[in-house]
Amino acid sequence: QKELRDDLAPLSVATSASGAGASLTAARRNLVRAEAELRAITPPAAVRRDQAALVAGVAEFIDELGPVIVKLRAGDIEALTALDSLPGVAAIQAAAERIRKAGYAIG
Repeated sequence: QKELRDDLAPLSVATSASGAGASLTAARRNLVRAEAELRAITPPAAVRRDQAALVAGVAEFIDELGPVIVKLRAGDIEALTALDSLPGVAAIQAAAERIRKAGYAIG
């Protein structure tokens, strides 16, 4: 989650839609790598279901970013406002919180 926050940080100071689109495209590439790394983890049995939910949330978020990037490339800076309400973000946060509550460190 820390890396995700770091990847998305430049968006909070984006001054142009094209700049935000480029940042979000880079963040999306990093998320694809992170998803592959998460899939390679064999989690403890206690959090196996939550790990799967985390991977699914990351995959969902990756898919959700596509339309946002398209809008940014078209000049719509307001597309950034959708990021906080994307279901993939909520899924990532919920799964990560359950893993932490089970006593495991995460990102």
